[in-house]
Amino acid sequence: AFPSGEEEAVFTAGLDGKIHCWDDYDASLRYTLTEKNSELSCLLYMESCNYVVTGHDDGSVKFWNPDSMKCRVERGHTNTVTALVAATVNRRPAVVSASYDGTISAYVVPATRSSLSWLNMTLSPPDSSLPEPLLPNLPACPPEILC
Repeated sequence: AFPSGEEEAVFTAGLDGKIHCWDDYDASLRYTLTEKNSELSCLLYMESCNYVVTGHDDGSVKFWNPDSMKCRVERGHTNTVTALVAATVNRRPAVVSASYDGTISAYVVPATRSSLSWLNMTLSPPDSSLPEPLLPNLPACPPEILC
């Protein structure tokens, strides 16, 4: 359950691209957000700024505004986003994402929804961090971040 204003809510997402917000008291559907371009791979609700954040198979991270039903797309990965976690950077809400491409990205949410000053940074492991093959004839596997 995730707080939504003074009431509690539960968010679900499915392979149909729909993100549902349910009332936790009577299980009634409050609203639905629809993703049409890529498959959802993970979901996070940020109470501090009222964003529904989704990770996608195309490497994008989307910040959904439930009030306007619109989203902002950030591209910090080249493969499926596997995890999202809420964080704080300099007392500002942020999201950290991880991907099958071995990178992690951080997105600092602006103070106002109209602000365009989103901070997005991606960290990639250096080439030397790739694991050595276990058997001489097998290629090394790229790092993957799973949660």
